Amino acid sequence: KDTSGRRLLQVEMQVVAVHIVIRRNERKRMKKWKIKRFFKSIWRYVSFAFQLPHFITMIVLLSASIICLLISLNTANENETVSSILSNVFAGLITGIAICLISGLRGVTSYRIKGKIEWLENLHNECIDFMKMHRGLLLLDLSNSDKVYEKTYDLICKASGINTTISQSQFNKKLCFNAIIFCKKKLNYDCEQTNNLYAEVRDKIIDLDVNTITKKELLKTFSEVDTIISKLNGVIVNKLDALKTQQNMVNRFFI
Repeated sequence: KDTSGRRLLQVEMQVVAVHIVIRRNERKRMKKWKIKRFFKSIWRYVSFAFQLPHFITMIVLLSASIICLLISLNTANENETVSSILSNVFAGLITGIAICLISGLRGVTSYRIKGKIEWLENLHNECIDFMKMHRGLLLLDLSNSDKVYEKTYDLICKASGINTTISQSQFNKKLCFNAIIFCKKKLNYDCEQTNNLYAEVRDKIIDLDVNTITKKELLKTFSEVDTIISKLNGVIVNKLDALKTQQNMVNRFFI
């Protein structure tokens, strides 16, 4: 008995040790994934920034200013006039670099805001389409069972399509943000949780008895989905107003 008990304890300890190792490996993988995603997002911003003419001009001016500074320092004792002229040119180039940098940052900020506005407007239209289809259930003729099943299934597919738009947007290189994280943090909308809910509603629709269901029961089936998407749409509208105000402020910036 003592031997079997010790063996059982050893097995339990080994299982616990394996679980600890698995958790550590998962944490390491998650940490590496987050670091990789962070540097990937930075590289995306940097690569876009250097496509702008402002940053290319800034690099040219920076190179010219360094050359002027070096020549000015080397000729300071030999030719004070040339050294003084090059020093003034260096100061002018530094001013030009500052202007290019500010103008470039303005361009990047404007591009990011514009991308978010266009993306949110597209998502807003999808939410509106869902809400229109949901209101259409009130006018649905329940005597036509095929029509009822078709409309209800199309409705939950429309809701799932919103999540598809969000998840697929992370592969859009033109967007300077992660759509899934943006929705979770800024719009209070979790794709993973809503995906599970939409899957449950889809299963209910598949098992739905369209011959005996009432409009009240039909609306109740979609009540939670409608609440989530209506709330999402309201947050999107508020976010759009804030971004458009921010865009107007950036566009009015004098540089």
